Amino acid sequence: MTGFFMTIFSREITLYNYRGFYKGEKMVISAKIGQKVSYFLSNTGFENALNKTKNWAINFTPSPSNQTRLAAAKAKKPDAVPFCHQYWAKMQHEGQLRPYPHRVVEHHAQFHGFNHLFVSGHVNYGFEAPAWNVNGNLLIKDVVREADRQFKALKPTTETMTVYRCVGEKPPFFEQETKLYNKLFNTKKGDIITMPEYPYAAGSTRYSDVYKGWEGRGTTLEIEVPQGARVSHSGDIVDGKLDNWGAECVFPRSSRFEVLESKVLEDGSAYKKIRYLLPDEPWRK
Repeated sequence: MTGFFMTIFSREITLYNYRGFYKGEKMVISAKIGQKVSYFLSNTGFENALNKTKNWAINFTPSPSNQTRLAAAKAKKPDAVPFCHQYWAKMQHEGQLRPYPHRVVEHHAQFHGFNHLFVSGHVNYGFEAPAWNVNGNLLIKDVVREADRQFKALKPTTETMTVYRCVGEKPPFFEQETKLYNKLFNTKKGDIITMPEYPYAAGSTRYSDVYKGWEGRGTTLEIEVPQGARVSHSGDIVDGKLDNWGAECVFPRSSRFEVLESKVLEDGSAYKKIRYLLPDEPWRK
């Protein structure tokens, strides 16, 4: 907190803040003669709060060190390259993204063991924990780091395909999971869905329907995967489908999808057609 206490004896007084984040800042205060001022304000809000007072105002002058910081912030271009793009550009430059020789990433079948960490996070361990379902005594964060690299290095698909994903309705006593399910259930045409985990999808509804939940209900997603996608798929793409009904397609984490169509079925389930949005990767150019 930042605080000051004083009585005004002149039209204007200069006060230097004595503690807090703005230590050393110069404040020029104008007020009525004889007016007593006593105020405590947060580090980031005192200028605006003082200006709202009818009888007096403040002219805030940053200290020299903060003047430099503020000038640098203003000079920063709004289109500055995001850190993630810088990271992947550096990985590419160092030869870390040479084409991956397989169509599935190494731990394609193991992501389900920790996907919940990305979705809910209400567990007493994190990414520093061992990946119990992965050989080699790896930590979860090590698996994630390598999986992200491999997804970026996958060869892009050569044709559009359709895969299916079902998210089962949860029993109402699972409050957090129910909220997440309802959020997906209520999406409509034009909405963008972000899946923070490594999302799985199946080659057919015969497989995806296994994941219907409470009282046999769920939200089925028919996913259009455009040509050029870097996804991990365990079957060949034949005529826009995976050639095996039991084949899987796994998307990179934090993948985004656009809702193309949405409808509620008679049993209370939902069926949605969505399209995978290819990630923005200007660093590849």
